[in-house]
Amino acid sequence: METPDSPWARNQDIRVHKPKIEPPNQAAIFLYDFLRSKNISFGRMIDIGGGNGRNAVYFAERGFEVHCVDQDSIPDLDLHGVTSHSHSINDFWHFEREYFDVALDVCCYSRLSDAERHNYKNELKRVLQDGGFYLLSIPEKDAEKLKKEFSDFRVDLTKTIENQIVFIFSR
Repeated sequence: METPDSPWARNQDIRVHKPKIEPPNQAAIFLYDFLRSKNISFGRMIDIGGGNGRNAVYFAERGFEVHCVDQDSIPDLDLHGVTSHSHSINDFWHFEREYFDVALDVCCYSRLSDAERHNYKNELKRVLQDGGFYLLSIPEKDAEKLKKEFSDFRVDLTKTIENQIVFIFSR
């Protein structure tokens, strides 16, 4: 059976209704506003630990090519223009070097062990373009430790949103 992902079968997709998606997190809206202030309105983005895909869909609807990576499968995000990848962020990320212009992580990094953080950071540096932007949202209590861990990135903006510290870094 052909799948809707095949170019010749796109009009054959039996899925009629897009799944309802929650509104984006405030940190994602903050990143979008930041990017617009830099005259960036498109590009490749990775949503790391994207959960239900709400932030990925928000950016896809605004013209970004979005790849959402999460441990659990995220069904039907392709109906919203998002490419979903179901694999652990603790492993090798299956993307080319410097593939992404923008990376987004809302509360995923803070849940990782030190060893997992090391791998995550190495993979992030590998797939994010030089000059690319990275939003990281973490609990306020972790802010100082995080600044040290990402000392090789430039902090462009910091803001407190919904009891989280949101950093926008550039590479």
